[in-house]
Amino acid sequence: MINVYVVIIVILAIALIFSIFGNINLLRKYENAETAFESSEQSREEMELWITTFSNQLIEIDKGIHEIDRKGSFDSDDEIGFFFKEIKKMNEELKQFIQN
Repeated sequence: MINVYVVIIVILAIALIFSIFGNINLLRKYENAETAFESSEQSREEMELWITTFSNQLIEIDKGIHEIDRKGSFDSDDEIGFFFKEIKKMNEELKQFIQN
């Protein structure tokens, strides 16, 4: 009868040891996930700040382009007009991308 109790105690002790190691492992994984989440939150905030800054720069560039070409002289010139139109087109595409 004593042997049965010893076997049960040994089995429970082994189960307890595995449970302790499993809980420690889960705690480490949870802490790593929490750290990664905080890092991603910080990265997201930095990205939002960058997008806001970039959007404001696009608005200033757009104002500058319209100010430079208020008479339409750059737009109508063949050589300069091509590059000017391409810059305006890129600016519009970037504005649409930022707005989406």
